Amino acid sequence: ARPGSSKKCPSCRKVLPMAQNIVSPGRRERPGLQAGVVQAFACLGKTFSGRPIAIAKRALTLQSLQRQLLAGIPVVAAFKSLGGLSGGRTGIALNRVAAGLESGLTLADAARLAPQMFPGTAPDLIGAAEHTGTIPDMLDSMVRTLKLQAETRRRILTSFAYPAFLALSACLLLPLPRLVSCGPGGYLAGVAKTALPFLAIAGIIGSFWFATLNPRASDALRRIARHVPLAGAAIRERALFASLQTIGLALQAGLGISQSLKLGTIAAQDRQTSDAWKATALLVARGATLSAALHPSLPDDIAVSIGTGEKTGALSDAILDAAVSTWSRYQARMALLARIASVTISVLVVSFIAFNIVQSFLDVLNLGGNSQMDMEMMRELRGVIQ
Repeated sequence: ARPGSSKKCPSCRKVLPMAQNIVSPGRRERPGLQAGVVQAFACLGKTFSGRPIAIAKRALTLQSLQRQLLAGIPVVAAFKSLGGLSGGRTGIALNRVAAGLESGLTLADAARLAPQMFPGTAPDLIGAAEHTGTIPDMLDSMVRTLKLQAETRRRILTSFAYPAFLALSACLLLPLPRLVSCGPGGYLAGVAKTALPFLAIAGIIGSFWFATLNPRASDALRRIARHVPLAGAAIRERALFASLQTIGLALQAGLGISQSLKLGTIAAQDRQTSDAWKATALLVARGATLSAALHPSLPDDIAVSIGTGEKTGALSDAILDAAVSTWSRYQARMALLARIASVTISVLVVSFIAFNIVQSFLDVLNLGGNSQMDMEMMRELRGVIQ
């Protein structure tokens, strides 16, 4: 509508002035597409900057914090010391916790200000340990859990070292003939052309990794992966480990069984596992024992371990032992998945190398039918005929 025009209100039929599209002087209106692109990049940047700190770095930081607390250093001073020594996002997170403690917050509430360092249910576990005075013990348990995760990740990444070496060798060695015929420029162009398929695969893998940083996208990927035979079992076992570990640590810190089950439901981050723990918590609230209330979808060995812990009075230790056993199964499944993926990628890379070598020999022997030598011979034949 033009500035100054009017329209009728559909309810009362009164004439109302149209809102004028006024742009302040010296400021251009941003097109819709450009605004969408800017908003998308801002969202990506926020997601990337809000990702959890690396597992190994978190483990080292929490271990240093535990040692300072055991040495008698006050909590605020320990966080300030580590924040000053650390750099980047780790230092920012630790300083944020120290500032929260100085403003009068509890350690649990201050930890919620730094989700990069204390993600998920970690602040609740720290809060439970804060009430019972067992913060160093809780930090030690968290460090051991993080080290287990770091070791599993290291083994998985090591499985892909050989395919990565093959891909790098293909990119550097296949274009070598161009170094003689076309010079360094042609060789670099050949390297870039050979690397394009591998860069595309790396881009796809990076996109999936980046999607896992977003909670909604990560949940959607987990729902899809649950239908893949080995991957689905690994996802269920990881979720079960997270919930068992959280329940065991919460009980160890002095929380009740109902509160511990609630935290375990949150820590699972898997709908089916969370529903199973919710059903278990409902039966426990009605008076059933934990071993008798366990959902049928949970493994039998967990029920045996929990039942033994209830009879011996060491329920938290039994649950933590069940968590370690679950993690061992998860680690074995992930190692098998990594080996299958590694062999598949290696076969694809070797096939790619063989195809390029055969194609090069065909070009040299003039068996391709479309080479430059064929074009030259056709020109010579036309000249002879004429």
